[in-house]
Amino acid sequence: MDDIHDDIGLSVVVVTYNEEEHIADCLDSIFRYCEPYLSEVIVVDSNSTDSTTNIASNYPITLLQITEEQYASPSAGRYVGTQYAQEDYILFVDGDLTLSSEWLPLAFQQFNENSELGGISGHLNSISGDNSDSEVRYIKAVMLFKREALKEAGTFHPFLTGAEDYELSFRIKKLNYQLMKLPVIVAQHPKKDKIKEPVRRFSNNYVSGLGQTLRLHYKSKDYILFHFWRIKKRLLIFSFIISGFPTLIYRRAFRIWALAMFALFTIGGLIFGPVRFSSYVIITILYITSSAISFIKGVPDPDCFPLSEVIAERKLS
Repeated sequence: MDDIHDDIGLSVVVVTYNEEEHIADCLDSIFRYCEPYLSEVIVVDSNSTDSTTNIASNYPITLLQITEEQYASPSAGRYVGTQYAQEDYILFVDGDLTLSSEWLPLAFQQFNENSELGGISGHLNSISGDNSDSEVRYIKAVMLFKREALKEAGTFHPFLTGAEDYELSFRIKKLNYQLMKLPVIVAQHPKKDKIKEPVRRFSNNYVSGLGQTLRLHYKSKDYILFHFWRIKKRLLIFSFIISGFPTLIYRRAFRIWALAMFALFTIGGLIFGPVRFSSYVIITILYITSSAISFIKGVPDPDCFPLSEVIAERKLS
């Protein structure tokens, strides 16, 4: 790989929101493991209220800040970063991730050998599933894209509050580019609390993203079925719960439904724990409801995003 280092220009886009505990480790790993290819690092912050931007400012980066709360999201951060990135390859990293050492050279080797490859990722924390190089339907978390593929597909949609990686992957695949997931650990991700994390995602409105993407691609049977299958457990639970409302006017039917609900919560509580399962059900109701509302509301055109409101600070050394 050494002979192609000079031919590769890499822009790294890091999206952050209140990542003061992780941003230093994230940037250290980027400058350490991307160094042979690295041209620039762009940190896009979504209006953090902690010391994230102060810590990031100690590094030779371009710091971009989305200061308007209504526009701040991971997808908006990636969109903004793409507008500023200069190189032919763009690597997207979340601010709470620490890159591994071996993934990037292997990723560039794949790009060098496969002209149809549009984007590539790997495994977080540990390798699961197929241990061979595999073409996939989507990539997420740490994503290395060919700029050409991003330009043709239109890059990340800045108004999506979630599911933006699935949505962009779908558009890139429609252009006949391949997406690949290497059987290599791409980064370490801190373990999240199984109860607090869904609550955090809901409070940040990330759960609305699914409904937005379904609205964008409602004419695509493949896209709709893929996501319905992906959240099939949540859909089944939600459907079962709302099926109880019609039984309110039939006492016998309501009793049967109530007994079934009792059995569901009893079995779920025994398997997963009562608090964890109850929180899963509550989040499921909120998730599906929020998705339905966002589907109805739709999503603004990407060209409406106010790039002029982004604060840019360039600190290179």
